[in-house]
Amino acid sequence: MIIKVFLNKKIKYILNPKKISEVAMKIKYNFKNNNNILIILGGHDSSEMIKILKDHISNTNYDKFKYFVKPHPKAKIIFNDEDKLFYVEKVNNMYFNKVVISPTSTVVYDMIKLKKPFYIFDIDYKSQYIQHVNLFKF
Repeated sequence: MIIKVFLNKKIKYILNPKKISEVAMKIKYNFKNNNNILIILGGHDSSEMIKILKDHISNTNYDKFKYFVKPHPKAKIIFNDEDKLFYVEKVNNMYFNKVVISPTSTVVYDMIKLKKPFYIFDIDYKSQYIQHVNLFKF
């Protein structure tokens, strides 16, 4: 966010850094005996990512994990019990083995600042802008 300050007919710009998201700060990891995967969706591709997850239900590795989905606050998604996906509004007091983030989510930048491990969901046409992050594939 840029703020303009007018002093004696001169314009001075002040750049305020973006706050780190609450979701990124509250993510906790437990890598031993934990099969929870958190999937953080962006605002623009939520329905597409849910469709990809539903398509992989028949995959043999799908049943080994519990998938917790944190959608964008403005996204409207309906979950069925058959999908084996759990809706998460807040990540308080939950531990995850992996965190997978949508390539359109801004939480990616917060995770990089906090130096927390995460994966980018592999969508061929959207994952090109962040090169040094591992891609998540089924």
